[in-house]
Amino acid sequence: MYRWPALIPVALLMAACGPADPLEDYASRVARVLDQPVEPATPAPPRYPRARDRQLPVPPERTGWIGYFQLKRCGLLHLIGQRNSILGRVAPPARRLDYERKLLAGLRACRPSTPAGAQDDDPAFAARLAELVASKQAQLPKVIWNATLGSDAMADAFSLAAGRLPMDTDVMPGESLGALATLTRAARGPQPPTVTEPAYRVLETRHYGGRLLQSVTAVTATLDAVTGAIEQRLARRPLCFRGRANRQARIAETVLREFYIAALQPHMAALSDAGRLWHEALAELFDAQSVTMPAAITRYRNQALGESSRVWRDYRRASREHGEAWTELLDSCGLAPARGF
Repeated sequence: MYRWPALIPVALLMAACGPADPLEDYASRVARVLDQPVEPATPAPPRYPRARDRQLPVPPERTGWIGYFQLKRCGLLHLIGQRNSILGRVAPPARRLDYERKLLAGLRACRPSTPAGAQDDDPAFAARLAELVASKQAQLPKVIWNATLGSDAMADAFSLAAGRLPMDTDVMPGESLGALATLTRAARGPQPPTVTEPAYRVLETRHYGGRLLQSVTAVTATLDAVTGAIEQRLARRPLCFRGRANRQARIAETVLREFYIAALQPHMAALSDAGRLWHEALAELFDAQSVTMPAAITRYRNQALGESSRVWRDYRRASREHGEAWTELLDSCGLAPARGF
């Protein structure tokens, strides 16, 4: 079994005035020990599509005054009045979805005919009612989409304004995971607004999706930069003479152990676990939809959501190549760590 050497008390490693950001700290220490610049790029993750690109058009029904008052026999005037009020027009997604479901249920339950055995006294209204039911039924999946994956709350969940997840705290989705599950249930069947509205608030305030993406993107950029520096140093000149470990090689080994294996790798493992849970919950919400997604959402999903997306493929690739570069560096000094670190 490979045994790590004792920590070398080098002022270079113990300096207390280094960068506060752990990723910057790791990159700067590698740069100093290899005498090779490490310059991580700062790419921004993909942005959640804007409203006009992520939402589906739902034209309002225009029944006219005659149709409006005819719906009195369905007991829907109060509901329609609420929806058409000033507050109703700016109602949050949970209440708009609740309104549409209640209206559709009321229209289906309405019976415009006279008592059993008698002929319908208003065939025109019956025909119009059937049209409204069919129209509302066809529109409901779009309303559900706009109230969940197309909503402003979901855009807030993927906002890039809140920065990364901190490395010294739990990165698991927590309440945000429960919020996605609540929206999934709302997409599959009626849920009281009092149940769903807290989920919207969580998504709006936690910004979990955006913070997770920024964390993964930043780690990927740092790994790629350090990997590039190691490769450039090896191409410029060997770290060790005749493959024998020297002081510089042991300092590099300590940087690897103390700042990558002990500090950064646990954070990376936590991000991977959190990403898996987050993507599973998102997949459930996507599966609950019955619409053709807007093209902008399809592109975003391919870029940023799920293990097969570009962001997460790059993350795994950067991790693999980083390990290979360190192994090559230390192997050139007879200090190769155990495989798979």
